[in-house]
Amino acid sequence: MLDLSGREQRIAVEILAYLMRHPEAKDSVTGIRLSWLHEPGNWTEQEVKRVTEALVARGMIRTWESGVEFTVLGPTEEFLNSPEAFIREFRSNG
Repeated sequence: MLDLSGREQRIAVEILAYLMRHPEAKDSVTGIRLSWLHEPGNWTEQEVKRVTEALVARGMIRTWESGVEFTVLGPTEEFLNSPEAFIREFRSNG
């Protein structure tokens, strides 16, 4: 299990649920916070960044470089092949 706080686990579940509904989605950390999460004002940019880094480390999402210092994140094939298993990982520990 990834070392995420309860708040961060909730962010992770929201991100992964969004990707289940929108498997082609790709966005920056800022875009994820503002567009993918319910009530984006509840989450800091730093929290979302930490969660996306953890999701990348776990192989659930990946990064693409899009210009100078601009990173885009989106789902991995591994996640898309079995999204429920990944989401269960967070819900069982949250």
